[in-house]
Amino acid sequence: MAKTTAADFNNEDYNIRSPERTQLLTQLKDAIGGIPVSPTFWACCHLADMNRLNLLQQSLRIDPEAIVMFDKPSAFLPLLCELLRLDQIKVLCG
Repeated sequence: MAKTTAADFNNEDYNIRSPERTQLLTQLKDAIGGIPVSPTFWACCHLADMNRLNLLQQSLRIDPEAIVMFDKPSAFLPLLCELLRLDQIKVLCG
């Protein structure tokens, strides 16, 4: 197995937003237009691989309505978080 060195990482790996990510997110917002999307979708975009995000932005420039294929499934992600399970919340809150 290859060793990972400090040179293999950049600020994007530590979620420090780069100007490139900001520009790409702005382009993605423009590609979507006025179509409403969930906050979860945007959270995923802030963490997404830049190459995949760029492909998504290019696809949505062609067909902005395709956003529903990405937005709707992402809305369920918070439900997968163990901290949000109702039975655990009841235990934590009494």
